[in-house]
Amino acid sequence: MDRLEPVTIRAGKPDDSAACAQLWGAAIAHRDVGRSAEEIEGRAIGKLGREWAALVVASANDGHIIGFSLLVPEDNDQSVRSAHLSMLAVAPDIQGSGLGTRLLAATQDEARAKGIGQLTLRVLTANTGARRLYEAAGWFLSGQGRFEDTGRAFTGYALTLAGP
Repeated sequence: MDRLEPVTIRAGKPDDSAACAQLWGAAIAHRDVGRSAEEIEGRAIGKLGREWAALVVASANDGHIIGFSLLVPEDNDQSVRSAHLSMLAVAPDIQGSGLGTRLLAATQDEARAKGIGQLTLRVLTANTGARRLYEAAGWFLSGQGRFEDTGRAFTGYALTLAGP
């Protein structure tokens, strides 16, 4: 795919879940050489099958999904509605093209439009490219820990959204 091909960013629909899970599998298998894309896709289907706060997809002119993000509601006692950025992926062949930045901005806009005032995320500490993306977009460090399923180190980030 041409890195400069026009891209449409839109609200996702339940029918997009399978394509998003497949993209997630490809992106994670690309990042973590040796991991099974099928296993990763299965876990992604589980996440995409739950309640979302928002799903944002990026598609090429032919409608093929080349990036997406998933926000899930967070349960908390705070007065500010919050959501967790559970997934953000860009097709491996166009990573570094700026699509991740565009998706992140569209996701933040979607959250703001839904009255969400706080976003959180956890990213592999070793994923420096993703960490640069979030830091450049104004996310601040909120903690560190280990993912329960893999034991791998993560860095937590948070972002307070201004009103619409």
